[in-house]
Amino acid sequence: RDLGKEALKLIHSAGLAESDFIHGKNGVYGFFQKVASNNIKDLSFSKRAENALAGSWMAKSASGDQLDSLSKIQTELENFFRDRLNSLLLKKSIRSNIDLIAVLTGLSEKFKEICERRKVIPISRFNKLISDALRKEPVSFIYEQIGARYDHILIDEFQDTSQLQWYNLLPLLDESISRGKYNMIVGDAKQSIYRWRGGKAEQLIALPRLFEPPVDLPVEIQQNLEYNAAINHLNVNYRSLDKIVAFNNRLVENLAAEAIDQNTLYASEYNTDSFKQKHSEGKSGGFIEVSQLDNSDQKNEWKNLHRQIIICKERGYDFGDMAILVRSAKKEGKSITRTLLSKGVPVVSNESYDIGEYLPVKITLAFLRLSLDQKHNPSKVQIIKGLSQLMKKDPAYGKYTSGKQINLDAFLLDSDQKAFKTYAHLSAFDAIEEIHSDYLHELDHPAFNTLKESVFTRFGLKGSIAEFLDSWDEQRDKPSINFGDSGNSVELLTIHKAKGLQYKVVFLPEMSWKLRAGHNQFSWFSMKNQPIDLPYAPLKINKSLVKIGLEEEFNREEHANHFDNLNLAYVALTRAEEA
Repeated sequence: RDLGKEALKLIHSAGLAESDFIHGKNGVYGFFQKVASNNIKDLSFSKRAENALAGSWMAKSASGDQLDSLSKIQTELENFFRDRLNSLLLKKSIRSNIDLIAVLTGLSEKFKEICERRKVIPISRFNKLISDALRKEPVSFIYEQIGARYDHILIDEFQDTSQLQWYNLLPLLDESISRGKYNMIVGDAKQSIYRWRGGKAEQLIALPRLFEPPVDLPVEIQQNLEYNAAINHLNVNYRSLDKIVAFNNRLVENLAAEAIDQNTLYASEYNTDSFKQKHSEGKSGGFIEVSQLDNSDQKNEWKNLHRQIIICKERGYDFGDMAILVRSAKKEGKSITRTLLSKGVPVVSNESYDIGEYLPVKITLAFLRLSLDQKHNPSKVQIIKGLSQLMKKDPAYGKYTSGKQINLDAFLLDSDQKAFKTYAHLSAFDAIEEIHSDYLHELDHPAFNTLKESVFTRFGLKGSIAEFLDSWDEQRDKPSINFGDSGNSVELLTIHKAKGLQYKVVFLPEMSWKLRAGHNQFSWFSMKNQPIDLPYAPLKINKSLVKIGLEEEFNREEHANHFDNLNLAYVALTRAEEA
């Protein structure tokens, strides 16, 4: 507010008024008025104010004297816009995250206190201690202390190596090179998807030059590395059939043209020579299907996924040959799992899922509810549909579920199943055991065992069905289960966990993600040259950074996010062997 009043005072002292400025209250003058009256939400300029700032400030009717008056104060007003207001906007942005800073500061202090009390050093600090030791002592002294010397060093997955790790290893590498020994660095910057864990693909792209080397690093190390380096591009794909390779080459080429700024370091990684692969001899064939669906209709998307899985099954692939790759196992992964299991497709995942999503548990709960209310039609429908799917029968259960009468008895009789009997006289635990024995005895599903364990833990062997169901319906966080290897099942996993793996058939049901940072994605920015008494500050990655004087940092984050998201697509696309 004070800054706004100061700007208006400067304008009035020059004998100028609102009517002298272009667009009046909607232009530059109006902006200062809003700031002075504290009647502005985000301190951002209107489009007219921005245009005026870039061009003419004064109204067409302004006289020569008024233009003269403006020229005397214009520089100072522009400084208000670009410098002092930027500072105010930055402080406002940081203040909106002050709770986050306070919490992290408190956690850091508590963590430090625990480490000191237990006399332990966290790994995050350990790397820094190693770095300090390597800077102070020659490598020969380090080898003497540990009683060993390494002639050859191999650094694998270099694109996921952090800067601190790299510069800790570099003196050892330099010492080996100086003795004429052979060393190797292996990596693929296009598979760099762990920036959030400290991975710095820029280091690999820049080789043999060093990317952002420490100021105290001896120049001889850089020269030694450059002089002795030989870079070999390995562009033969030994995993995928030729049609898969050709499709990926064309798709990635088109994506890279949109995602990668040719004036950045990343451009060299996605030029034609670098990213295009060749298939290996004898690897001919392959199948690709691309479906473009309405994002708002997720049910149809999962139905399409189910259709594709069944087509692959009919072509001779086992469920165990297939994998579904997703960005988030908790979001789309959970929804996909629920849909496929409801259609009788076995799914395995290393993520934890609510056991209530699984068919054996749904059938069991339906029998329990029906025991308490034998007119409960939704439970009858669930039993008929669920058992039909488990028996892999055609969905001809409509004749049992159409109309007002749900004929469960007829369905059970026609399916060679036991006639329904109520379990109301049994405890919840015993009823679940009986249901398994009567209808699900051929099924050894881990979700079913987890259900029994949950009932026993909460109610023992005596708890009633009514008590259990009341608790189940009120429970927000249902018991969960982690599915490891369970034989011939479709594997669902995140793209990050699929890195380095391969499958005969790969499904990518969600390839519509954005290249730029997410709406609420934060990054820590250096405040070294800012009027803030903080070393770093957390700020949202969006265009508001430009308005607070962090345009260079915003562009750097944008380019990095585009590169990382393109890499994620590249990793996902290159997991498939045959389809």
